Amino acid sequence: MKTTIFNREIDAADRERWRQELALPLVDDRKSDWVTLFVFRVGAEWFGLDPMVLDLAEPMPKLHSLPHRGPVIAGVVNVRGTVSLCFSLEQVLSCLKGNVSPSPLMLVLSYQGWRVACKIEEAAGMVKFKKELLHPVPSTLAASRQRHIHGLFDWKSHGVGWIDAALLFQTFEEGAR
Repeated sequence: MKTTIFNREIDAADRERWRQELALPLVDDRKSDWVTLFVFRVGAEWFGLDPMVLDLAEPMPKLHSLPHRGPVIAGVVNVRGTVSLCFSLEQVLSCLKGNVSPSPLMLVLSYQGWRVACKIEEAAGMVKFKKELLHPVPSTLAASRQRHIHGLFDWKSHGVGWIDAALLFQTFEEGAR
């Protein structure tokens, strides 16, 4: 039996190269010196979040308010046919007010069975940095922000706070009660 791709026989040299590449051990990224985060702006401040919790980023749909809601809940939004709670990252992270985007974005985040939406002003995309460039969180930051941030790193003349996804979702859960 011939090995083919799209009805063409695979070259023996290519088969051998693929065999060698597939025989290499997998690299555990958690032990790497590099970190990749999804970077975005809320208010006047920049944050990074583990891309594993990011489901999608798209234009912000109409936000519907809820009566008797806590301060961290902005309302509910329609996420591709599903009603989702929309949390205010500005409130959760005690962000400084910044330039309001005329076309804000919505992040849909998932973590341990929770799926929520959050409004952001701007998305920069994936940013990779060396762990050794991470600075400790200064004591001058608001207590709520200190609680949610692993550390800070510099990116394009901005300080970016690395958000701890587990603590962020813990705050979401507490705010939803």
